[in-house]
Amino acid sequence: MHVRDLFDLTGRTALVTGGGRGIGRHIAIGLAEAGADVFVASRKLANCEETVRAIERTGRRGTALAADLGRADDVIKSAGHLIGPFEVESALMEHKAVAEAGVIGKPDPMAGEIVKAFVALKPGFAPSEDLRRELLGHARRRLGAAVAPKEIDFRANLPKTRSGKIMRRLLRDVAEGRALGDVTTLADPSVVEKLKQKYEEA
Repeated sequence: MHVRDLFDLTGRTALVTGGGRGIGRHIAIGLAEAGADVFVASRKLANCEETVRAIERTGRRGTALAADLGRADDVIKSAGHLIGPFEVESALMEHKAVAEAGVIGKPDPMAGEIVKAFVALKPGFAPSEDLRRELLGHARRRLGAAVAPKEIDFRANLPKTRSGKIMRRLLRDVAEGRALGDVTTLADPSVVEKLKQKYEEA
């Protein structure tokens, strides 16, 4: 029995971490056969690309991502759902206006946490309520209402390490008003200070 015999995933997007080889590759191909477009994430891009070629033979779209897949404490627990921030960030970055996205769980008394996204825009795009609504709608279509962000904040830059990795931990510190943790690995420490200042002014 194939995945397509159990589920119709037409129009949905799936993320398979470790999908570059072995059982992860079989899962990714099965999801594509069921109708999903599939992001394949692994630390080795060549393995991902091989899986993507197999996905595309099913007639679905595959995207290879060589990425640090994140730490367990990045997982967002919202209303009984476990949500990987990488999945949400990838969906947001499909939009033509988005240059970078950082996603965190924001404490919420009802859901435990809600998904909050910090977004930096590409040149030629300006923050607006219309664009915010467009991005929220785009994420809901790609991920479903339970996984899509509930809040989006536009920022000129996001805090990153010198190697280019977005530091979600610092985004959480700023959003929750906590003292900032270790910032010695930041490429540009002024980004966090500007982010913190905007929160204090809000």
